[in-house]
Amino acid sequence: MGPRNKFLCSPISTSKGNVLPWVSEIRYLGVYIKQSRNFKRSIDHANDLPILLYGLEACPLNKTNLRSLDFSVNRFFVKLFKTSDMHIVTEIQLAFGFRPPSDIITDRIKTLLYKIYKSCDNQLHKLSQLPL
Repeated sequence: MGPRNKFLCSPISTSKGNVLPWVSEIRYLGVYIKQSRNFKRSIDHANDLPILLYGLEACPLNKTNLRSLDFSVNRFFVKLFKTSDMHIVTEIQLAFGFRPPSDIITDRIKTLLYKIYKSCDNQLHKLSQLPL
């Protein structure tokens, strides 16, 4: 990860002589991280909504990423209800109280930022109470 992510690196050997392979994707705490200039998460391995959304509030996401998440879920509804009419898919989602992943992630990001703000605010308040 980083500006030199495309450079070829020398092999790394373990103390037992095994060579560690260089890979374009790793899994850490259930999150697949892709080789990229910036931090980028892969959603190719997700097979249900909780796995798809796991940890995304801490990842930088752009509009394309959010549309991709919504598309993946919409395709599920298209196949499940055997329709290609997105108006029908939207109505079904509303009837079941289903929210698009982009909305869920946006709310989670707001919640995370609020918690960070409150934590920082609490720490500053504690610091202001210290005697000088």
